Amino acid sequence: MVPDTLGSITRMVSSLAIVIGTILLVTVLFRRLTACGTPLGNKFKLIRTITSMPISPKKSIAMVDVAGEIIVIGITSQQISMLYKIESDEALGRIHAIETPKETVKSFREHLEGLMSRRFRTEKKWKRSMGELDERL
Repeated sequence: MVPDTLGSITRMVSSLAIVIGTILLVTVLFRRLTACGTPLGNKFKLIRTITSMPISPKKSIAMVDVAGEIIVIGITSQQISMLYKIESDEALGRIHAIETPKETVKSFREHLEGLMSRRFRTEKKWKRSMGELDERL
């Protein structure tokens, strides 16, 4: 009776190890595929939205950079239409000057860390003042 139980436990553990190993292998392969600049990854992003402005609930106008060319498109619930292609060097210069570089925008993590450090500084000051008050009493 004991050898049967030991054999079934061994089969179950080895099957579980195979399943977990397969999941880890697929995860590693997926990360490599999406980080190498393949179509799954965004390393060579040729299309990006510069700005978008809603006109009505289902209509908007967007300025899009497509492989270095800036175009203005109209977007509705039924279609997308090119409205204008910006070719003027002066207009292109102004658009590139207005764009915010990603390095200046704080990530959520940085923003949260800043808030938490401010909160803890405030708590330390409060505890310190309460300690001073206790000493006076």
